[in-house]
Amino acid sequence: MINPVNAAPSAVNVNTNLLSKVKADKQQPENNSIDTAQASGAEAMAAYNKAAVKSPVKADIKDFETLKNLKPSLPTVLQPEAIKILDGERIRNADGTLYAIVKKTPETTTTYLMDVQAPEDAIRKIITVDSKTGKRIRVQENYNKIEQGKLPVIFNTEITEFYPNSDDIKKLTTTINGKLDIVEESIYEKDGYKKHFINDGGELMICEQIPKDGVTKLTRYDNDGKISSVETSKKAEYYTETVKYRDGKPAETITEIKKPTENKTGKDPLHDPDLTPAPKYEINGDPKTFEGEKTTYSNGMLEALKVKNNNGGEVIYMFDIEGDLVSVDDSSDLNNKKIVMYHKQPEYSDKNGYYTIEEPLDNGITKQTTYRDDGSVDVKVTDDKNDFEKYAQYTKDGYMEMYIENGTKDDALRMMFDKDGNLLE
Repeated sequence: MINPVNAAPSAVNVNTNLLSKVKADKQQPENNSIDTAQASGAEAMAAYNKAAVKSPVKADIKDFETLKNLKPSLPTVLQPEAIKILDGERIRNADGTLYAIVKKTPETTTTYLMDVQAPEDAIRKIITVDSKTGKRIRVQENYNKIEQGKLPVIFNTEITEFYPNSDDIKKLTTTINGKLDIVEESIYEKDGYKKHFINDGGELMICEQIPKDGVTKLTRYDNDGKISSVETSKKAEYYTETVKYRDGKPAETITEIKKPTENKTGKDPLHDPDLTPAPKYEINGDPKTFEGEKTTYSNGMLEALKVKNNNGGEVIYMFDIEGDLVSVDDSSDLNNKKIVMYHKQPEYSDKNGYYTIEEPLDNGITKQTTYRDDGSVDVKVTDDKNDFEKYAQYTKDGYMEMYIENGTKDDALRMMFDKDGNLLE
């Protein structure tokens, strides 16, 4: 079977790296020029990119050299025999199952978290932190394929490296089936400015994020180091300008302003009750202090706490070996059961600020609501019996900005909305 990266079952799998955002497909622009009367909201963007439009832009040699010389982080691969002799403290669950191997030195502490499907033979995550500060240095996520009678196979890895004593990501490397997929290296400057150097399967690009202006700029290069295109967008204005280059000189400018369009799909996700986010999950107090039945790891740390109520229901709190809450199995209301999964992903510093609520609906359908640190919310509804899935993304301001639907006929539907609920594409 395929085992996902995090231990929480059926967690919403959303790729959070920057490249997944800048590669999103767009509708074809309706025209190649902006009417002055329509451009008021986009004028700031046009001015921002004015120099690129009206004069040749010479590729920054230093930037291209950085792109060309991006080096991937190499994965740590341990076969079952190597895992059996791996140095470190072996920490087991209350039932005796191997949970983690922890290797400490004066400089670093490395924790190997075992795959729940093959706890003696496969590793799902490797976390290395600074022993003095506790700050992460490197995190490797493994997606494992576990089959009875066969050696575990890592079919995907994601390696994140951090700047020293910081939660800022320095480098992200992903591999698929043993082949390098993406290398992304990032730098951070004042006012929230971020610059990402990306090698996506040989395609070289630089993505700049300028939060104070609400601007994202994506520059693509050819193999000779010449700029092939510059795409500048301002999400709040639904505006994109793309300048295409030939031999390093601007050759064509394409502008796009998304405008409301008629909904001819027959779908109305804005009023679909299944896509309404579940209420936020609140815990009144520190669950470690609650009275209940406790189990511990072999190192003495709290593993689980079961709290029963007078109605025959119960709540089970699960913790990791660092003492952080991992999940809550809430059956306190037998008519409204739910599982809450807390995600400690490398790109999030708030350990409990990113979590998923999983609820069973009628007819074997499952609903997952994910609350993220930035205030956005995702809702995914899965019908495994009919091989159907629908997904909605809400902004931090509470409106649905994207809807995706996948059915049984290999067809897919994607809809984008503005803050007033108008269909844009």
